[in-house]
Amino acid sequence: MECLRISATPDGESHFDEVELPTTKRSVHPDAVPFDVTASYRASSVRFTHIPAGCARLLGIRSRRRC
Repeated sequence: MECLRISATPDGESHFDEVELPTTKRSVHPDAVPFDVTASYRASSVRFTHIPAGCARLLGIRSRRRC
């Protein structure tokens, strides 16, 4: 999974880098295809996931956008 990393040097200059985050497949519902999920990263706790098209309905997520 590609992610934008934003960091700053001690003098306050901002840096932007694209990084590749390793993922593993994780099944969250028996009727849904597995999701690509990263490890947890230090902060309070952060995790990234990619939810394949069509899975939102299986999870009960309602889209605000009308197709």
